[in-house]
Amino acid sequence: MCIVIQHQPAVITVEEGAAYLRIPRSSVYKIAQKSRIPCQKVSRHWRFHREAIDQWLGNVSNPGIEAMAYCLQEGLHRLCKKGHWRLKEWSKSISLVHSSCPTRQVCVELLPSLSVSIQSRKKGKPISEKVFIPFAINVSQIFNLIDITARNLYHSHFDNPTKYLANKRKLRTTITQNKKKYNPIFRFASKNRYVLMALMAWLEETQ
Repeated sequence: MCIVIQHQPAVITVEEGAAYLRIPRSSVYKIAQKSRIPCQKVSRHWRFHREAIDQWLGNVSNPGIEAMAYCLQEGLHRLCKKGHWRLKEWSKSISLVHSSCPTRQVCVELLPSLSVSIQSRKKGKPISEKVFIPFAINVSQIFNLIDITARNLYHSHFDNPTKYLANKRKLRTTITQNKKKYNPIFRFASKNRYVLMALMAWLEETQ
C-alpha cells in the first residue's frame, strides 16, 4: 500500500489563503490591504505565512470578548457598593467573580454568530437566563446594553441584591475609560462582522 503525503507550503498565495480561510478571494485582498492579517507584499503579489495565519486565527476572538468583559466589569463596579469584581480568563470565555460569592460566576462567551452571551452560574449551573449582545449593531447600542445587563445581573446573581447594588436607578451614559479604550474594537467588529463570522465558523469546524 502506498501512502501519499501532501506537502503543505509554508508560504501561500491569495488564492490558497482564500481556500485555507474559506472566504472569498476579494475578502483576503481587503483585509491584506488594510494590514488586518499577517502578510507581505512581494513585488506586486501578496504572500502569507501559514503558521502566522494560524496564530492570527487563534487570536481573532480574543479582543472582542475581552472588550465586552472589561466594559461589563466596569459597569458592575460602578453599581457596586460592597465588594469587588475580578476577571478570570479561560481559553474561550471570561468569568467575572464577585469577592463575596466565589462559587458564582458571570460567564462571558463569544459565539460563532459574533455575539456575546452573558449568564450567571453557580458551580457551573445556570442561575439566570442568557443575555445576548451582538457586535453587529451601533457601538452606542452595545454600551447601552452592557449598562442594562450590568444592573440586571445584580438581581439574578445575588440572593440579596440590595446588599451589593448601589442606590442608582440608571448608569449615566457617559463614555467611561474602558468604553473609550475598546471603542475601536467594537467599531471594527461591527464593520467587518461578515468576515469575522466566516473565520469563527471555520475555527469551530477545525477544532
